[in-house]
Amino acid sequence: MDEQGFKRLRFVDFLDEMTDKAKSAFGDEVDTSENSPLGMILRLFAWHLGKEDERLEDVYNSASLNASTGANLYKLGGNDGLSIYSEEFASGQLTVMGTPGYVLQAGFLGATDSGVRFETMEDLTLSATGNGIVEIMAMEMGAAGNVAAHKITVIINPNPDVFSITNVTPTKDGRDRETDLAFRERILQRKQNPGTSGNKADYLRWSREVPGVGAARVFPLWAGPKTVKVIIADAEKLPASANLVAEVQAYIDPDPGLGEGQAPIGAVVTVAAAVAKTINIAAKVALVSGYALQDVIEAFRLKVEDWRKKAAFEVSYVSQAVLGALLLGTDGVLDYSSLTLNGSGANIALTDEEVPLLGTVNLGV
Repeated sequence: MDEQGFKRLRFVDFLDEMTDKAKSAFGDEVDTSENSPLGMILRLFAWHLGKEDERLEDVYNSASLNASTGANLYKLGGNDGLSIYSEEFASGQLTVMGTPGYVLQAGFLGATDSGVRFETMEDLTLSATGNGIVEIMAMEMGAAGNVAAHKITVIINPNPDVFSITNVTPTKDGRDRETDLAFRERILQRKQNPGTSGNKADYLRWSREVPGVGAARVFPLWAGPKTVKVIIADAEKLPASANLVAEVQAYIDPDPGLGEGQAPIGAVVTVAAAVAKTINIAAKVALVSGYALQDVIEAFRLKVEDWRKKAAFEVSYVSQAVLGALLLGTDGVLDYSSLTLNGSGANIALTDEEVPLLGTVNLGV
């Protein structure tokens, strides 16, 4: 410990210190090499001391919101009445084509080509024309269950009365367990923006208290006195689904103006989903020898996705300079030129209700 706090010593630190001590006690010629009896003893003790210091560091950080993780972070959140959001199943609708009048039992399984499986939640009687629509749910929790339209086409157990299946619309509302980073962000938001009788901070906090909401923006007096508009994005910082919008609306103000939710009496609240602004990126790159272009594209996409999630409702435009810096910082990229966003060499403006959505990434050499 010093005036700057706890400083953890690691295995190599303890080993160097004990090696110096051994040579001081037994002379510089003493054998402390890795295979010597003394060297093995020193390394064994250094390893144990390093692990002990690691545990001490965890204890020291357990009271720090910015440094704590896992159970320690959850306890700190609990002090403010917050708990981590659990995983959720994705759901949607499946269109089935088959024998007219056939009754498809609940539990019928379909999947995507990549192996994401779904099951029907109720019995379905096919119409006289041999089609029908049934509710489905992913077999496993998590965001992986959110699949695009027309991706669920694989019939797990072939049935002669079922000819084909597809999802006309995307499946939605699948959610991974909340990350420590996202949970810490919610705790900090509550601490830094305490609510007072329906101010903006209250509406931000109320919206984030609904599982699945990853970001929100509040517009007071948007349609006149006592009106409030809340725009929300999901946990991936993408436009919220209709179900999530309905959940937030019901939580904050289910009966406009009546004070039946979190909002005070008289406040008329409208909750809506953020609007996606698709950003298509193109550029020419000079690659470091040994790197494949497709690998560089995938690495760059990951960097942009990470930036996109942090930028939602935090920036008013998509900066060409920022994306250029991300491209230049991608492993395998030596230099770049002719960078365009949506076919233009300029920044892309975002409205107050828009969040960036990564579209195509076209890199050439």
